[in-house]
Parts: sequence; structure tokens; C-alpha cells
Amino acid sequence: LGTSVTVYGRSGKVLPKEDQDLAAIVKEQMAKDGVQFRLNVAEYKSIELNGRTSENGLPEMTMNFTDNVDGCEIESEVTLDAILIATGRRPNVSGMDLEKAKIEYDTRTGLKVSDRLQTTNSRVFGVGDCCSEYKFTHAADFMARTVIRNALFFGKAKMSSLIIPFATFTSPEIASVGLYEGDLKKRGIKFKVVEKHFSDNDRSLCDGSTQGLCRFRVDATSGQILGATVVGEDAGGK
Repeated sequence: LGTSVTVYGRSGKVLPKEDQDLAAIVKEQMAKDGVQFRLNVAEYKSIELNGRTSENGLPEMTMNFTDNVDGCEIESEVTLDAILIATGRRPNVSGMDLEKAKIEYDTRTGLKVSDRLQTTNSRVFGVGDCCSEYKFTHAADFMARTVIRNALFFGKAKMSSLIIPFATFTSPEIASVGLYEGDLKKRGIKFKVVEKHFSDNDRSLCDGSTQGLCRFRVDATSGQILGATVVGEDAGGK
């Protein structure tokens, strides 16, 4: 659309939860599309209107920050007319006198719930973003169904039994489910990696979308699939 876009960050990488070689595929394509990356910001200092108006009629802003370049902090300044800030989300669970109901919570992570989604008051259950690290609509839907079974029909459904897939709708998309390589290494689980590239897939060849691959992380002994990632066009729908 003719807009100059720059992504700023502190972590030095994009999509930090994903396998970094797969995240690099997304980053490289975004760079080809003209997106610039400055991912070693040490500190954001200020964002202020500078009194000028850009060519598109929007008021200009000046952002001052410190860049970390080869271990040295360098003062930087950029002019921009729009900024999107990824601040994350926190559950809104304070101010409701939950203490009176003996319901424990954390202002950062939300309600404390058991694997069966009971709060510390066994007659009260938690569902959705207010008590889960998986802030997805489909996860909240499963949690609601679980609570109905457990609360009304003496069910024993557990949150830990849910396998939650999720996707990041970049271009190309990247979608994952199960355990990542880093998770498996931390747990000391021996595993093998099996890959299938889009360039070897008839449908992808016909569609002309051969960039990308499917990666499966499988148990080294049993062959059970422990995790999987797909990166490429329509990865979230494959």
C-alpha cells in the first residue's frame, strides 16, 4: 500500500516461541515485501508530536530510543505518522472482591484454577482469558464446555488433555501445535525431526506456492508425534 513499515523490538528476533529457522522464513519474506526490522532496542525513551503534518495529512510523531549495536548503546530518533504498540494483555480480575469469595488470583496471570478449571473456591470455575495462558477463542470454547460437564454433570475433564493449535497470520503464515524443539530438550525427551517441503507437494506445485514446509517432532522410540509446525501460504488452514 506504499507505506514504509519498520518493526522495533528488544528480543533480537521475531516470533520467539517458534523454531527460529522457521521464524526466519517469515522474517525474510516480510523483508522482501519491504518491512524493515530493528530488533535490538535497549530502551524506548519518548514518543511526542513534533508539530508537523506528514504528506498524508496525519500529525507527525518523533520517537526517541536507544539501540544496542554490537554491545554499544546508540541514541536514535525516527519520525513517524502512525504507531502500533504490542503491549500484551492482562486479565481484568481485580476490583471484584474476589477475596471475599476466597478466590485467589494474580493481576498478571489471572484466576488460579486447577486442571479441571476450579478456582480456589471449589464452587466457582474459571473460563477463558481470565485464567488461561492460551488466549484463543477456540481454547475458551473448550474450557466452557469442560466447565459445563464438570460443574453440572459430575464430569472429570481436564485442561491438560487439550491439544491447542494456533497460528500467526503473517505472510507466509506459521502455525504450530504441541511441543517445540526447545520444550523437548528442556524435558530431556529424545526426538527426531521429520520434514515435508511444499516444493515436494503436488497441490503446492499446482498452486504455485512452494515456499514453506511441514515439520514434525516425533518421539525417537515410539514415533509418536509430539509437536508440529507448518510455515507457508495458508499454513493456518492446512
